[in-house]
Parts: sequence; structure tokens; C-alpha cells
Amino acid sequence: APTADHQTPMYNALASSCKTYINLLGASHCQFAGTSFTCSFGEATCLPASAITSEVQHNLTLQLLLPWLGNYLKNDCVAGNSFQEFITNNSAFTLEQNCSLSCSQTGMNQLQNEFSISPNPVQNQAKLLSKKYLNDVEIQVVNLIGQIEKHYSFISGNEITLDFDGMHSGNYIIQISDRNFTEHVRIMVIK
Repeated sequence: APTADHQTPMYNALASSCKTYINLLGASHCQFAGTSFTCSFGEATCLPASAITSEVQHNLTLQLLLPWLGNYLKNDCVAGNSFQEFITNNSAFTLEQNCSLSCSQTGMNQLQNEFSISPNPVQNQAKLLSKKYLNDVEIQVVNLIGQIEKHYSFISGNEITLDFDGMHSGNYIIQISDRNFTEHVRIMVIK
């Protein structure tokens, strides 16, 4: 599947404000699966042929994927920095990126460490736990396409109960805002 005909148009069509496309050089489709005659025969007719081993391809993928997931799923700033450092000036792949996952350990990341959701994944209710007292904050539960599913206004406290009854299974973002900050905490709702 030529990159220009397939992956690049998909990347360009994404509406995300922060996206990264990485093309592992010398990788192949079949190296992610068990070896089979059909897959090997099909790839033998393709150019360029795979130039790296399956083990190298898997290791590179994990070196990219694990810090990226840590950044997005755990709000781990260190993982975001690690991802960004790894992709900078690396000759093992080509990339397109419209943002940077680099962040500092001050400011926003300090706020990220102040909030948690328990339990996460959520069944019907969860507690938003804050290390500092929240005074008249606005809380929104937003789905991954940006639609507000739940909205709470003028909420105060260190431990706030949120109701997820009636929501579909999936990943959501809790947005906590007051006049001084806006913070996002990722959650998963399971029904």
C-alpha cells in the first residue's frame, strides 16, 4: 500500500489538533503477523522489499507506541518527552507531525498530577479526586469527537461524585475548568 495513496491521505483527513504519522523504513505488513505463504507471496511481489527483521520492527513499534500511549492515556509528561526525543532526528523512520508532545514538569503537568478518577474504568459512578480544593469549577464529560455528554456547573470540593449512568462504553475526557486553568483527565467508561 503506497504511503502517498493510503496513509498520507488518512493522516491529512484526521481532524485532530495534534497528530503524528510515522513510517517505519524497511518494515512490512506481514511481519506483524505469523508467517504464512499467502502473506509472504504477496509481499514478495511488492517493492520495496522489507529491509528490517520482524524483531527490529516490533521493537521500534514498542519504542514508539508505549511512550505515546503513556502520554495520552496516563497524562505522563515524561513519556511525551521521551516519545518526542525518540522521533527527533531518528533515521529508522520518516514522520509527519503537526504538534509536539514535549512539555515541562511545571504548569499544566503539575495540574495533571493533582487529579484522578476512581475507579477508572468506570461503571456507573466515579469520584473525581483532587489534591487541592476545587471551588466553583465546571466539569464536562466529552466524548472523543468533542461532544459534551455530561455537564456539571459550580462544583466544589476535593472529592466529587460523577454519574455516568446512561453513557455508552468507550473512552471519554473529563474537562475541569475554572477561571485560572483548564485540565483534562482521560477515563474509560465500561457498561
